[in-house]
Amino acid sequence: MQRTRPVVVALLLAFVMFAGMHTGALAQNEADSPSANPIVNIAHFAPFAANPADTSVTISVNGADVFTEVVFGDTFLKLSVLPADVYTVEVRPTGTVTVAMSGVFTLEEDTEYTILAIGDGSANMPLQLEAIVKPNMTQAAGNAMVLLGHYAPFAATVPGTAVDICNDATGAPMSGLTGVPYGVNSGYLPLPAGLYDLSIAIAGTNCGSVAYDLPALQFNAGEFYDAFAIGKNNAAYPLTVVSLSGLDFPPAIVNVAHFAPFADDVAGTSVTIAVNGVDIFTDVVFGDKVTGVQLPAGVYTVEIRPTGANTVAMAGVFPLESNKEYSLVAIGDASPNMPLELKGIVKDTAPPATGNAKVLIGHYAPFAATIPATAVDICNDATNSIVFPGVPYGVNSGYQSLPAGIYNLSIALAGTNCAQKALDLPPLQFNAGEVYDAFAIGKNSAVFPLDVVSLSGLDFPAMATIGHFAPFAETVAGTAVDIRVNGQVAFTNVVYGQYVADVVVPSGDVLVEIVTPSVSAASGEVSNAVILSNTFPLAQTSKYVLFAIGGANGYPAAFAAREISQTAPAGQALATIGHLAPFASLPALTAVDICMDGEPITGLTNLQYPNIVANIALPAGVYELVIAQHNTNCTPVITLAPFRLKDGDIVNAFAIGYQLTSGATFPVEVISTTGLRTAYELFLSLIARGVAE
Repeated sequence: MQRTRPVVVALLLAFVMFAGMHTGALAQNEADSPSANPIVNIAHFAPFAANPADTSVTISVNGADVFTEVVFGDTFLKLSVLPADVYTVEVRPTGTVTVAMSGVFTLEEDTEYTILAIGDGSANMPLQLEAIVKPNMTQAAGNAMVLLGHYAPFAATVPGTAVDICNDATGAPMSGLTGVPYGVNSGYLPLPAGLYDLSIAIAGTNCGSVAYDLPALQFNAGEFYDAFAIGKNNAAYPLTVVSLSGLDFPPAIVNVAHFAPFADDVAGTSVTIAVNGVDIFTDVVFGDKVTGVQLPAGVYTVEIRPTGANTVAMAGVFPLESNKEYSLVAIGDASPNMPLELKGIVKDTAPPATGNAKVLIGHYAPFAATIPATAVDICNDATNSIVFPGVPYGVNSGYQSLPAGIYNLSIALAGTNCAQKALDLPPLQFNAGEVYDAFAIGKNSAVFPLDVVSLSGLDFPAMATIGHFAPFAETVAGTAVDIRVNGQVAFTNVVYGQYVADVVVPSGDVLVEIVTPSVSAASGEVSNAVILSNTFPLAQTSKYVLFAIGGANGYPAAFAAREISQTAPAGQALATIGHLAPFASLPALTAVDICMDGEPITGLTNLQYPNIVANIALPAGVYELVIAQHNTNCTPVITLAPFRLKDGDIVNAFAIGYQLTSGATFPVEVISTTGLRTAYELFLSLIARGVAE
C-alpha cells in the first residue's frame, strides 16, 4: 500500500519535535522549514519472509522510530520536512531490536533522494539500503530522463536474475539494457520523448522469454521517471514493476466521423466541431473522418454546429480514459425519427478468442422515413445465410467474435432472406486477433449513396490465378494433386493443365502446398506427401499468377509466381508472357524468342525456362505471334492464332509442357488463363453486333 502524505508529515513532525527536545539538533517545524529542504522517497522492496505480512519492519531515523509496521511494497513519497544534514536510517523487523539494514545518508538542499530497502536476506542478495539521487539537471530538448532498476531477487544467484529490457515495437533489447542483474539500476538515461512498449525478458533469449510485459508508457519531454522491477516471481511475491516518480500512460485515442446526411447535398452538411469550447475541426462534411486523435485522459464536452452558425446541433460529454480508443460519430438526418445525435463507441481491446477476430457493424444509414423500414440483414453470400439479422438504423452490433477468414458480405433488406440486396461489399479478410469496425452510411440516394466505411481500417484479401503446369508423371491422371492454402485444402484432384482463375486468397504471408494424396491398400487410410511448398507475401487487393511447374527433364517441381497489374496504361493493353515449358535439359537450350512479322519483340528475346515477364505495355491492335527457338531468325516452333488487344485489356499467355513431338502426353503448347480475343472471335462478334443493330 502507499501511505498518505498527511500521515507521513505528522509522523515526521513528531520525530522532529522529539529530536529537537532531546538533542537541540532539529528545532524546526514544517511551517518554518526552508523551501530548499531535500525531498526523500522511501520504499520497502525486500521480500525477505515467506509472505508480505511477515516482512513488517520499523524504520528509525537518528535513533527515533518514525515508520512502523511497514511491509513489502509500502512507499512514502515526497517527504520534505527535514533540513539538509547527515542522517542515520535503520530498519528492524517489527518487534525486534536487531538492525537488519542501515545506512548513513547526507541529504543536501534542493535535491531529491530515493532510499530503497532491498534483498531477500540470502547470502547472495542480503538485506541493504540502496540510495538513488535524482540529478539536478536540464535534459536535452525532446528528451525524458528515465531510471530503470532491477530489485527483484527471483533466482538463487545474482547471475541467474539477469534480464534484458526489450522494446516490443522492435522485438529487440534496448541498447545498454541487456544482461541487467539484480541490484543494478540504469541511472537516469536520456530517452527521446514518446510512447514505449517495454517488457522484461530473461537475458540471452532475444526477448523471446518474457518475464513481465509492461503496459504502454508515455515518456514526456522534460520529465523524470523511475521504474523498479520487484518481487520474486512466485505466488507470494509476483514479479511487478512500480514507480515512485509516477508514470505517464498513453493518451486516449479518438476517432471522429461525420455520418449525418442532414442537408440536400454534401456541401450543405458542413459543420464545426468544438472540444471543451474550442473549435478544433472546421468545414467538416458528410463522410469526413479524422482518426487517431490523441487526447489526455479527462472529461470532454464535444459540440457540433453547422458552419457559420452559433446553434449547437449535436453535443455530448465523454469521459476518456488513458490508453483506450473511442469513436465519436455524428449521425441522423434531422428528421423527427432520426434526429441529429453524437454517438460514442469504446473500442473493445480484450483479445479475441484464439483463431477469431472481433467485428463491430453499425447501421447509421437513415435511408427510409421510419426506423423499422431501415431494418437490414447482414448476409454471408458464401453460405447465403444471415450473420446479423434485422439490424435497424441507429444500432451497432457491439464487438462480435467471428472466426478469422475471408467473408463475402452484403447488406439486404430485412426479411428478404438475403435476396433483396441494398449493398454488396467487396470480400473482407478478418485476421485472427484483430478488432474491426464497419459502418453503413448514406441514404441510398444519388447524393448520399449507401456505403460502408471503417474507422479502424479493414483488411482485404488478394486474388490469384492458380494453375497446375507440372508434368511430373507419365500420364496426366498421374499428376493429380491437392492444393492447400494456409493448411486448408482449397482444391482437390487437380491435374496437369488445369487452373482456376481469379481465386480470392488470403493476403499476408500465405503458405501454399502441393500435396499428393495416397490410399493405403491395407488400411484404407489416406496419407499426404507434400511435394512442393512455399510461403508467398501477398499484398491486399493485389492480383497474382501462381503456378506449379517443373518435374520433367531433370527440373525439380517448383512454383512460378508474379504480381499482375490490374490497370493498363491509358491507350494501351497489358500482357504477361510466361515460359513454363521445360522442353530441354539445360535452361540455355530452352531459350525462345517471341516474334511478330518476322522480328523478335523487344524485351521478349532469349526467354529461358522458367521465366514470366509480367505487365508488358502494348498498343491496341491485332497481333500474330510466333514462338521460335532463340537465334533461329524467328523460325516458328509454335504459331499463335491472331488475336486483338483493345485499350485496357489485361491478358496473358504461357508456354507449358515439355514434349516437342505431336500427339505427346505433355506437348509444348500455349494457354491463356485470361483468354485471347482471336481474330475469328472478333469477326463473329462484329457480325453479331451488326445483326443486333
